[in-house]
Amino acid sequence: KADEFIRCYFEKYGRVKEYFQGTLEKAMKDIYVSTILGRRRYIPDLKSKNPTVRKFAERAAINMPVQGSSADILKLAMVKIEKDLTKNNLKSMM
Repeated sequence: KADEFIRCYFEKYGRVKEYFQGTLEKAMKDIYVSTILGRRRYIPDLKSKNPTVRKFAERAAINMPVQGSSADILKLAMVKIEKDLTKNNLKSMM
């Protein structure tokens, strides 16, 4: 059942599979992935001979740009909010 769900998902959202493949190819070449703000995570285990270790690294390479980019954006927003709170002499806290 899970295989069927995954197949149907990628049929419907083909660009997601393209993203996975492109990200993984670039990560294998560079041995790192980046967020949209340029923060890098090096993943040397992408070259591991151990398939379990390598698969874990591949999942990390696919997930990090999305999750890391959202974290970067959230941190920037928090800094801006803190500045605005201070500038406007508001007593709210982050």
